[in-house]
Amino acid sequence: MIDPRTTALALALATVLPSPTASAAGSLSAEERERVIAEVTAAEAAVVAASNAGDRQAEYDLMADDWVYIDVGGKRITKQEMMERRREDERTATVTASELEVIPISLDAAVTRGRWDTRAVYYGGLPRVGASRYMALWRKRDGRWVLVADQGTPIVERQTVVRERVRLDEESLDGFAGNYVLDLDPPLEIELGATTDGLALRISGHLDEALDFFPSAPDRFFAVEKPWEIEFGRAGETLTLSTWGEPTSGRRATAAAAENGGDEE
Repeated sequence: MIDPRTTALALALATVLPSPTASAAGSLSAEERERVIAEVTAAEAAVVAASNAGDRQAEYDLMADDWVYIDVGGKRITKQEMMERRREDERTATVTASELEVIPISLDAAVTRGRWDTRAVYYGGLPRVGASRYMALWRKRDGRWVLVADQGTPIVERQTVVRERVRLDEESLDGFAGNYVLDLDPPLEIELGATTDGLALRISGHLDEALDFFPSAPDRFFAVEKPWEIEFGRAGETLTLSTWGEPTSGRRATAAAAENGGDEE
């Protein structure tokens, strides 16, 4: 079976690589190959440095205007779409890069392979820790190297999680509704509202469009659009919100306010 991810990269290569008349990797001298490897290695380092500095403009400057990313779900993301996504999710990340390989194709084209270990924060504080291996296509345009296409594959233990929705009555759902404060630095307040068949999560100023959660047990809920889960404890007074596998505890805002008030007295 043909891997659609391989097909996507092959199509990207076909549209942006030099014509057969251009200087190909087989005809590059040793000196030319070393020069391409050094220049692209420096460009890869610049991407990591920009990400770790939170300099989004520097990251975008290293992307070609026709840059395309294939995400883990197989979705095709353009540069403009990525810029809009980053404005919405407020992602910041610390990246450790390793295993870099630079494969020269011509004097102005190269493919890279490598690994990123990332500690990221989304939506004002929600954590995400992960690792991925990636493949990227670089082109030298107007004297500088820019990314034209890339794709990452998460490094995860292969497993299949099957969740079955259960039905909770209106009273049970209403019992979970309310505002909760997550134990982050600084604390992050979330709002949970009851829907006809689950809960809707909002983070004021960060995630204003509701994210729907559905019950899989009387005290557990899961989201479909993102790999997020909520587990309640103590009759709905506390919860654990897991985002991309990273758990964050929290408690009702009223209880948090009472505790903070007690500390100040």
